[in-house]
Amino acid sequence: KKIIFWGIIAIILLPLIPDVGHFFYPFGRDVIFRIIIEIIGLAYLLLVIKDRSALPKLSPLGMLIILFFAVNTLATLLSIQPQLSFWGDPLRNNGLFSHAHLVLFFFILTSLMRSLEKRRFLFILISITALLVALTAVLQATFSDVTRVYGTLGNPNFLGAWILLVIFVTFSFFLKERGRIKAILGTSVFFQCAALLLTFSRGAYLGLFVGAVFFFLTLPVNSIPADAKKIIRRFAIAL
Repeated sequence: KKIIFWGIIAIILLPLIPDVGHFFYPFGRDVIFRIIIEIIGLAYLLLVIKDRSALPKLSPLGMLIILFFAVNTLATLLSIQPQLSFWGDPLRNNGLFSHAHLVLFFFILTSLMRSLEKRRFLFILISITALLVALTAVLQATFSDVTRVYGTLGNPNFLGAWILLVIFVTFSFFLKERGRIKAILGTSVFFQCAALLLTFSRGAYLGLFVGAVFFFLTLPVNSIPADAKKIIRRFAIAL
């Protein structure tokens, strides 16, 4: 379990690796991700052999992911370019092979990170990672002559898309937490918004707007503290 736990931590921290010699953008991180997944996948298989309670429990989301992967597999088999469909484009890191690693990662996470405390730890770590990446992007805009920031990810569109995956999770935990963690998460949201705006990515802008509308429409109002409601009102007015 320790191997799996530290492997998950390493994956979460991957975006912090800067683009050294153009290796990590975008091919290098995907290679490292696959290697880590294969190591923790083997460790997870050995764990399941010893302890059957570690087997993943199928949820509606898990069933949808399996269905998606099955359709993806069929599409690869029927593809006019099966080799490209399986391995994917090195510059885009897609393809069935990459998707298989992502699916395995999902089921490892849902199998071993079942408690709310473990999930809270992971999401807060992701939010802190996003804070550091976003801060790098803001400093990039301040002290360099780039017109569109890319942070440590090497591409403005990639940075905007990645922040979209994190920012609403960070904001939701910001509404619930107290004390230092709340302050850190609030700072993370601020710098994530700033970095996303500095990417000048129209897709990221549209995603932020649509995501914000969906987020606030589905937010359980009764569970929100009074001070958080004021923040939400101001944020909604700004939108």
